[in-house]
Amino acid sequence: MDARGVPLDDKTAMAWLASADVGRLAVVVRGHPFIFPVNHRVIDGVVFFRTDDGVKLDGVLTSPSVAFEADGIDPDTGEAWSVIVAGKAQAVAGADRLAEIEPLLPSTITGAEPPFVVEIRPNEISGRTHRPPSN
Repeated sequence: MDARGVPLDDKTAMAWLASADVGRLAVVVRGHPFIFPVNHRVIDGVVFFRTDDGVKLDGVLTSPSVAFEADGIDPDTGEAWSVIVAGKAQAVAGADRLAEIEPLLPSTITGAEPPFVVEIRPNEISGRTHRPPSN
């Protein structure tokens, strides 16, 4: 087997991403890369998460080109998987859009409900699976 794993098609990659409870947002803030764990939800191919005002939101607003990654292990097959989405992030605007999206979002890691919702519209999707070594 190729050590780089087996590439996933976009639909399968997004399904795996949607199955993860926690993902990681990579964003540039004041010229430096930062990675933040966030609870997220994939809705119609768009990644959504809640956040407070602060470094994470500042990064999204000032440098909207971001990456989002999640990984895990399929409990049925033991295959490890990883999905990375590169895209444009922005705060969700409009009361109607927020009212539509907010009930679908998971609670945050802390259990708080931050006031901002961010969406990431993918430009590129990359995913791979890796089989466990056979004995």
